[in-house]
Amino acid sequence: MIFLDYMMPEMDGIETFHRLKKEVNGQSVPVIALTADVSTGIHQHFLSEGFSDYLSKPVMWEKLEELLLQWLPAALVSMKNGAGEDWNITEKQLLDLKQKLKKWDIELSEGLHLLGGSIVQYRKLSELFVEYYEPNRKQLEESFETTRKTQQEIKILTGQIHTLKSNARAIGAMSLYELAASLEIRGKMQDESYIEKAIPLLFFEWERALDGMFFFLENTKKFVLESEKKEKENGKQKVYAELTEEVNQEKLYEETYDRILEAIGKYQGKYAEEQLEKLLSLEKNPKKKKILGQVQKSVQNLEFEQAESLMKGTYWTNKVTTEWEDRNGQK
Repeated sequence: MIFLDYMMPEMDGIETFHRLKKEVNGQSVPVIALTADVSTGIHQHFLSEGFSDYLSKPVMWEKLEELLLQWLPAALVSMKNGAGEDWNITEKQLLDLKQKLKKWDIELSEGLHLLGGSIVQYRKLSELFVEYYEPNRKQLEESFETTRKTQQEIKILTGQIHTLKSNARAIGAMSLYELAASLEIRGKMQDESYIEKAIPLLFFEWERALDGMFFFLENTKKFVLESEKKEKENGKQKVYAELTEEVNQEKLYEETYDRILEAIGKYQGKYAEEQLEKLLSLEKNPKKKKILGQVQKSVQNLEFEQAESLMKGTYWTNKVTTEWEDRNGQK
């Protein structure tokens, strides 16, 4: 499955798509068009070009999930609840965060809406926004300087502003988003004068959004720590439950083994067969399963001495056998 952005520096998504179709030699691979263009008829336009479907940006997680379920083979899809999705944050605390982030013109509700309401995922986006601020800004500054010196490469600069616009919208940094959207339009118009005057303001708004993300990350750290602590405790409980289950299985194995030997010793064929079926369901070792099959056959043929010999034989070596022999003084 391929997600293909429409706006790219060298070739646009449609041209790339048609070249890609030639290279895959007729293989059926779903290709989803990605674009911020939501004008009337754009969906049908991409379908007419041969795309499987269309996804508008910024991407809403619910729509993305819907497309994945629609186009991926069912065998490749498994649904599960994300770890750490249960922050213990109250409505009052969330409202307080929303109000304080307005200082940097960040609409937390906008970002949460795109992420299906997941504040955990919003925090991950915030971390990425902070992490890539320096390299992304450096790249945009270099493109801007190149544009100012050579009067060229505005298309590349416009593409970078387009990316920043999408990132700003994803975290709800609306002032940055609106300014980037305006600059993108001017870039497509080759309006170098406007770009030169507006770029410094773009950097200023970018820094403001960065400060807002720093504030958000610092003030949600306690929820992350609480979630990690809870997840760790749940992990311990899971391990304990698995160990308990393993101990119970071993105990059941030993008890069943003893009942089989007792039944064989008393020539109780039917009961021995029932217990052998149970032991076969517990046994994981293929070689031991084979031996148990031979024991079953011996019991069915009323060859109880042979069955007992197989159960206690030297090639039936395991912890259970040794313990049985210890208890019966046969070691």
